[in-house]
Amino acid sequence: MLELPMWVHESWRPTFEHRWHRARPRLVLSLVVTPVVVAAVGLAALAAYTGMKIPPAVLVLALVLLVAPIAYPCWFLFAGRIASNRDFWGTRVGWVGFAQSGGVSIALQAAPDDFGNGITLGVPAALFGLAVLGGVVGWRAHAILLDDIGDALAATSTVIEEPLSAAIEPIGYPGEALVDSSRLTWTLYWHRPGWPSITMFRDTVALNEILDMRVVPLGDPMSVPPLGFLSDGRPIRPYPGELLVLRTPYREVGIPAMGPRRLYRQLTVRLTAMRSSAAGSQR
Repeated sequence: MLELPMWVHESWRPTFEHRWHRARPRLVLSLVVTPVVVAAVGLAALAAYTGMKIPPAVLVLALVLLVAPIAYPCWFLFAGRIASNRDFWGTRVGWVGFAQSGGVSIALQAAPDDFGNGITLGVPAALFGLAVLGGVVGWRAHAILLDDIGDALAATSTVIEEPLSAAIEPIGYPGEALVDSSRLTWTLYWHRPGWPSITMFRDTVALNEILDMRVVPLGDPMSVPPLGFLSDGRPIRPYPGELLVLRTPYREVGIPAMGPRRLYRQLTVRLTAMRSSAAGSQR
């Protein structure tokens, strides 16, 4: 039986277990049953229309495209990847269905008989449509499990994500803060559409070293120390607004979060859950 794919603090476990009980059958239907059904229907269509009288190389390619993609959504579900990859559950099913329908399309077009567009286009389109329906079920499972949960997700082992923005004069750079079960890592990127992102700066704070946190108003970015320095010595400055500051035994760390109060709340929930669990395990 599929258990909750993430650690959940006992104070929130009843809520998540109730949601998981409702979302689990939909996830199985979306990520497991749908690709298997698409493959079965695709194989049946190939057998019915071509009698498998297809050039061997094309037939092997079609079968690989039909069957092999099933492994990915099954792994995604049973390996618990939905806890660390919380986006695009349904879209993944759609892409798997696209590959499967592509295999059927290739086989039909390579068959010696001329079926016409009604078959060579209609059958793959119907298979892809079936996959899309399965993707909708996956989207619904995502909504049941995670939508309108507020900051409660921080009381689990899932990764907290928060967008960042800071200036390395004279240019502003986007970034993200990722909070897992042991550390907060914040990164700034250089990014241009169509180009791979380049990491400009990265810093890490261990959660068990955080002594306290505060959100400070910031009118003049020059009034606070730089958030960090690049290898060439250029300082990283926050934008005016508010800045989340973490204090550890060794330093104070400014996090240029675009939602500093939201990240403050989520960190508070996570730290409280971690410390409560640690204290309970020591009794």
